[in-house]
Amino acid sequence: RKVRDAGAALFAGTAVRHIDISGGRATGVETETGPIAADAVVIAAGAWSRWLSATAGIVIPQLKVVASVLRTTPVEDGPLPNVASTAFCLRRRRDGGYTVARRNSSLTYVTPDALRFLRLYLPNYLKQKQLLRVRAGASFFRELWLERRFGPGRPNPFEEFRACDPAADSDTLKATFARLQQDMPVFRAARIAAAWAGTIDVLPDALPILSSVARHPGLFLATGFSAHGFGIGPAAGKLMAEIVTGEAGAASRAPFRLERFHLNGD
Repeated sequence: RKVRDAGAALFAGTAVRHIDISGGRATGVETETGPIAADAVVIAAGAWSRWLSATAGIVIPQLKVVASVLRTTPVEDGPLPNVASTAFCLRRRRDGGYTVARRNSSLTYVTPDALRFLRLYLPNYLKQKQLLRVRAGASFFRELWLERRFGPGRPNPFEEFRACDPAADSDTLKATFARLQQDMPVFRAARIAAAWAGTIDVLPDALPILSSVARHPGLFLATGFSAHGFGIGPAAGKLMAEIVTGEAGAASRAPFRLERFHLNGD
């Protein structure tokens, strides 16, 4: 409501097909219902930012990671503080239940982009490989098929998949919950009330891209929050607004620039 009151127009449920570039400058977007002209375009499409940026010829070394979470039924006399360990993490909910996950249970798949950007990700992966599980399979060919569907004048996956809603890793969650009940007896009467998963957009250095795009004036990126988006969102939004309006100082922009990856002729 506040956004609308400030004069913004929201187009919910409207897929963007590609970024419009004219004379080297971003001039708007082409949606499934027609073009929208703009002096500035910010790509903030989360896990989809990589492919949407590619419609403007921009390479972002972004991959996707899936994390699963469960919610318990209410627990009488359960712990009040948050708890984090290598076996499980938990946070009390307002209804007396708990949100529970396992820190080292994030899952990623071998995809064409995983191979393309292997050199950038390998150093951090070797340092923290115990926190991430890698799987290979049909996802490689599915991603290859999806990425080839992006382009001017063509329907793309946004029109079929309105939200990233991956299936929860039920085996891992059941094992995590069993370990929680073993280590903290107060949870033995609790049950799993619900489970879900989310897709996380990640970058090699775990810092987001909050940046203008040198090749295309008027185009900006806000993506790759690497699971930190909820916490740093307000500050990132303020910085992004300052970048778009030209008010951000060089020092505040430097750590988040797209050019740090040297993938776009910069």
